[in-house]
Amino acid sequence: MGPLAAEDSLTAAEAADADNRPGRHGKSIIAFLKADHGCSPENPAGGPWGNSMIYHVEVEAGEAGNRRVECRVRNHVVRADQPREFGADDTAPTPPELLATALGSCVVSTVQFLAMQRGRDVRNIRVTVEGEIDFSKAMGLGHGGRAGFRDLKIRIGFDSAMTREERADFMKAVFDCGACIDSLQDPTPISWEWRSGE
Repeated sequence: MGPLAAEDSLTAAEAADADNRPGRHGKSIIAFLKADHGCSPENPAGGPWGNSMIYHVEVEAGEAGNRRVECRVRNHVVRADQPREFGADDTAPTPPELLATALGSCVVSTVQFLAMQRGRDVRNIRVTVEGEIDFSKAMGLGHGGRAGFRDLKIRIGFDSAMTREERADFMKAVFDCGACIDSLQDPTPISWEWRSGE
């Protein structure tokens, strides 16, 4: 499944007719932006695009020496590591730092996307994500607290001519539509299974 082609200029109807099967992208991000796909409880199916914008994500992660982890997604490589205090080499962010990174980048990307869709002039987007993790549980100290983030605080800024009210409405839409935001705000069920043949 390839990325959306920004250079295509099909209309929404043409793109939907060309490839309107579940689990597939339409051919054009431009066409998608033109479509009134919505992103609201009143329009959960996504307008004329229906469910054709389903995006399958698959990541392969494995050891890469000492505590380093190498992850492959599509044609990209993402690396994770741990601090030297944990017996690692500190060559890359930790998994929780990558989670916060994914959240921050999702906010920026969703602001960009909705600004294009709504014809808003939004520039110089700035996002900071902060949170704390208590490693007591991971270290076997048995304090009974959460192993993950207790909470995540996001600070957002961008340059725009929007009024305070318009900005509040815009940001509500951002937090309704962002995939990583939604995955964390409304926790996604996680299941696991042993890899067959191993």
